[in-house]
Amino acid sequence: MPLDMTANANTTEVITSPLSMLYHWEQSRGNDVFLTQPINGEYHDYTWKQVAEQARKVAARLREFDFPQGSRIGIFSKNCAEWFIADLGIMMAGHVSVPIFSTAGPDTVQYVLKHADVQLLFVGKLDNTAEQVASIPSEYLTVAFPYPNIATKQQWKEFMDIAPITDSPVPDMDDLMTIIYTSGSTGQPKGVVHSYNTACWAARRSLDQLGINQNDRTMSYLPLAHITERVLVELSSYYSGGKIHFVEDLTTFQRDVGHCQPTLFISVPRLWTKFQMGVLAKMPQKKLDTLLKIPILNKIVAKKIRDGLGI
Repeated sequence: MPLDMTANANTTEVITSPLSMLYHWEQSRGNDVFLTQPINGEYHDYTWKQVAEQARKVAARLREFDFPQGSRIGIFSKNCAEWFIADLGIMMAGHVSVPIFSTAGPDTVQYVLKHADVQLLFVGKLDNTAEQVASIPSEYLTVAFPYPNIATKQQWKEFMDIAPITDSPVPDMDDLMTIIYTSGSTGQPKGVVHSYNTACWAARRSLDQLGINQNDRTMSYLPLAHITERVLVELSSYYSGGKIHFVEDLTTFQRDVGHCQPTLFISVPRLWTKFQMGVLAKMPQKKLDTLLKIPILNKIVAKKIRDGLGI
């Protein structure tokens, strides 16, 4: 299938849409695993072909609602395979995704839904699921991802009980792709509007900076409602063709990282500090510094630390 190409105004590099890349991997590597989702300690793999088919089902159901083109569709969930699938389906249906942080309280949720004029909201695993779901005004259409105890108007199984669309739509790269709201630390959240060109240019360029390709494995655990995870993990995966692994919950974080053995692990200073504290709890800094200075031992010690972290 030919890929749709659009030149960015500030560079000669050609930018390709995420959907075009999805179709490319679907045809060229359809049976290769793309996403790995842990559920109750078991790891469920989704191939490129399966992801594309499920995204087409999301698009089919959204088309059935007959929302105006470019309608806002919300995603209120921690990272999971269905987050990616819903996002792709929203793109296929010609709509605009509006992520909401999974830690958002009632005021933030209600503000974003109203401010963005969200037509339908996907809801997944949250920090306080019952309380947060109850805060969603009753007039909104809500669809639960397939995880326990999410009381929405429609469950994922019912929503996905539909034939997938048979076409493979691609967007105009100047079309609006997503509205990413800030966490609201300085008043009400601010919605940042991104076209396909703006978000995808950054995602495509990140491959050059990070040196990643289809052989890489990446953990997706930082909020997909934030631009960093969205660009450097989700969107860049469509260009690299690499594998994405998710975390079941905080208590299984180390287990899930160990299963993934990531070749790319994007983190924040707070988490690196926690890793450091965990290492130093087992070995004092002075002793660690000494061992790392010894040529023969430093590699052995470093490997043990990486193995312990699962990296």
